[in-house]
Amino acid sequence: MKKLFNCLYIGIFLLMLLVPLALTNRDKNVMSSVDNRYLAEFPAYGDKDFTTEFESYFSDRIGFRTEMMNAYIGVNYKVGGVFDHPLYMAGKKGHLFLNYSEIITYTDYHRKFALAVRQMQRYCEARGIKFYFMFEPEKLSSMRQYAPEGLNYDDSWADTMLAEMQSLGVNVISNKELLAEKSKTEKVYNTAYDAGHWNDLGCFYATNNLFSVMHKDFPAVTEMSEDIFDIGEKVEKYVAVSEYPINEKVPEYTLKYDINDVSRQYYTNLNIDSQFNHFHYYINTAPGAENLPKTIFFQGSYYNERKQFLINGASAGIGIHSYINVFDLDYYCNVFQPDAVVFEVAEYVFNDKYFPEDMLTGFTLPPAIITADSADAFAGEKAKLIEEAELDEGTGYAEILAGPEVDKLYLTGDFSDAVYMYVIGDDAVFDMKQNSEGQWESATFHGGVSAAEDPVIYYLDKRGKGHVVETIVRNMRRPVKVLTHSGNVSVRTAAKKQSKAPEMTYTLPAGDGNEFNAVILQIYNEEGYLSVARNQTKAGEAEGSYLHEGESGYYNVMLKANGSKRDEYIMASAYLEQGCRYYYSYDLESYSSSEIVIRAFDFYGYSEEPAGEKAEE
Repeated sequence: MKKLFNCLYIGIFLLMLLVPLALTNRDKNVMSSVDNRYLAEFPAYGDKDFTTEFESYFSDRIGFRTEMMNAYIGVNYKVGGVFDHPLYMAGKKGHLFLNYSEIITYTDYHRKFALAVRQMQRYCEARGIKFYFMFEPEKLSSMRQYAPEGLNYDDSWADTMLAEMQSLGVNVISNKELLAEKSKTEKVYNTAYDAGHWNDLGCFYATNNLFSVMHKDFPAVTEMSEDIFDIGEKVEKYVAVSEYPINEKVPEYTLKYDINDVSRQYYTNLNIDSQFNHFHYYINTAPGAENLPKTIFFQGSYYNERKQFLINGASAGIGIHSYINVFDLDYYCNVFQPDAVVFEVAEYVFNDKYFPEDMLTGFTLPPAIITADSADAFAGEKAKLIEEAELDEGTGYAEILAGPEVDKLYLTGDFSDAVYMYVIGDDAVFDMKQNSEGQWESATFHGGVSAAEDPVIYYLDKRGKGHVVETIVRNMRRPVKVLTHSGNVSVRTAAKKQSKAPEMTYTLPAGDGNEFNAVILQIYNEEGYLSVARNQTKAGEAEGSYLHEGESGYYNVMLKANGSKRDEYIMASAYLEQGCRYYYSYDLESYSSSEIVIRAFDFYGYSEEPAGEKAEE
């Protein structure tokens, strides 16, 4: 009998050991629901830190990891009163808060942030756009009475920064005092669910605080009443971005009227950061909404999942994740031509991940060259501007890639003296920006330049002197005729991201004894003309341009996984014009010596294909 029990014990032990191993998660790009991060990937063989990286991979991917972590958290909390979670900490009376791991003090970083916001406001105001900076406290700031025992929460840095902004003339709307006061008598934050953010009731009050300020500039914007919502409760089973069970009732506000969501129409050509890619475009269909301003909301996670609130103060509400993207304020104003801009931030996002200091340092935006607020005044200012400008020799090309709602815009020509560059349409000025290759680019609303009767390329030199250039508009296109690939490549349709249309993903495997050493974008034809546009050995998004200096004609544009014995590739045939610039982009999703995954390959530029000719298939 003892021998039987020993065998049974050993069997159970082996089962406990082998089942988690058998259920190891081997999928790529897996987000952990417990600690809100991507799980470690399997390291490449030959890496000098292979052993350390493999240990991280194994501990992240072992079967039942989530269940074991939740069980550990639950036992610790119930028995010892300690909520040992990577994202949260436990306060009094069951309240959870975001982990408070370091004391923040006011530094030069916050001063740079304030100066950058002032630049944004000045940019908007010079163009007749109202600007509002909106600050949201985290739960710990508003409910300090429930903080963990012994924790003295200090956010005086935020008070210093907001005072600094106000001294710089920034139109600041802070919800610190409002939510701290409301939390004394009402549940504007949940007890455990979504421990850092407000809930729907808190959002209702804070949004009304914004609308009360906007009302001074836009009388049609008024505070919301609760009767435009169906107000109820829903049960949240787990702590946000975790699977720790709570079953908490939280308030739920549902708008009684429908919102017209036209976001999809903008996905084709709109640029947005790949990581912080929330975008929406909502049309307010409520009676009288046409009297409200068109507003861009640069927003964070407090609002990204709460579309039912901000739209009530806008005829059209354009929501853009503020992190990183707000530094392209001029780009988005070009595209959407708003009446108002709201830049909303939460207390815990002041760091390099969300607003990098190197982007804040010396942040500038182009000055306004026309400030007219009517069509007649615009035409008059445009005529005067051109009359007083110096006419440059040569020709400038305004090249446009048209989309359903957004057109990409590039300038080609000699603009070596330009400090600030613009394209002036019939009733709008489009601010241009230099990319990493020195090319001037931006975007416009559809037809903003191509449909203009007399668009003008205009720039300011370092002395502030205005110049105009003889302007020719050229329509770009995607000149790809046939998209092919080598035999071992597998193709699938990628899951659609919020900011992108459906895309094809190509997996390029290495053959036996064949290791990849680079991903190469190259252009060649039957005569052997070859040009390498890009050579890449690391995963990540890639974009750039290629100046075609060969003869005009049909060429193969190949994105190739380069190997010592056999290459794998995806390839397109395209007609390329001599002297024209072409633009490419793709996402090198993963790169190793044995497998390469490429997503969202795009190639476009100006091309006048001769009538009757066809690309060889």
